[in-house]
Order: sequence, then structure tokens, then C-alpha cells
Amino acid sequence: DILSDLAAGLVGSLGLAPGANIGEGGRIVAEASHGAAPDIASKGIANPIALVLSGAFLLREIGKKSEAKAIEDAVFGLLPEGRICTPELGGTSSTMEAARLIADRVKTLVLQQPLRQRRLMEKRDGNEIGVSGSRAGRQRKCKGLVWAV
Repeated sequence: DILSDLAAGLVGSLGLAPGANIGEGGRIVAEASHGAAPDIASKGIANPIALVLSGAFLLREIGKKSEAKAIEDAVFGLLPEGRICTPELGGTSSTMEAARLIADRVKTLVLQQPLRQRRLMEKRDGNEIGVSGSRAGRQRKCKGLVWAV
């Protein structure tokens, strides 16, 4: 925990660094590197990027690489533009403003994908599909992913 916090500080903010705890058998708990941050709780100023990138990590782990890449490309495209700038980065973006910008960029990137690939993604939505666990080497079943920021 201490090392992940230090590493997150090196990249500029605890709000930017995703984290994961990977246990025996490939069990994964993904989380933002930072703690509960009671000093900013309920103020709407927490940076959602670490949690969003943790979600992308989980998507990649269950074989949804194109979805993970769309999220990562959205975040890494918006950061240099300065459009996601929460208070700890010196800006005024709220948590929800940052999350909406990321979600809108993901939608744009997905719509730019070739039609055949989009149809495959749409076909999977809501359907139970088997995904090979990359770490566990066993079949897992999952339904459409629901994930909130």
C-alpha cells in the first residue's frame, strides 16, 4: 500500500494511478491506489481516473481488450488536452464532469471502430459469454459489465 501510494505520487497524483491486488488462482481486486480520502468525501472533487483505469485493467483481464483500450485511449487522450483537471491537479473539474468527459470520449472511440467490430461488441452485450481467465487458466462466465464512477 505504501509503495503504490508513493508510485502514484510520482506520476502526479494519487487520483491517476490504478491499482490491483492479485492473489492465488488469479483472483483480482482492482482499485484506485488511494485510500478513502475522508477530507474530500461527498464534495464531488475526487479524481475518477484511477478507478476508471482499474476498470480497464479488469476488462483486459477478462478478455475484453478492445473495450479496455477504448477506455485507456480516452483517458490518455483527454489528459494532455487538459480537459480533465480535478482540483488536486490544479483545475476545477468535478468528479462527474471528468467521468462524463471520459465516457463521451469512449463512446466516440467505439463509434470510430470498424462496423464489424462494433457489431461483435453489441452482440455480446447482455448475453452470457465464456471468457478464458488469463491468469487462472479456467473458464469464467460473465454478463455485461456494469461499472460506476
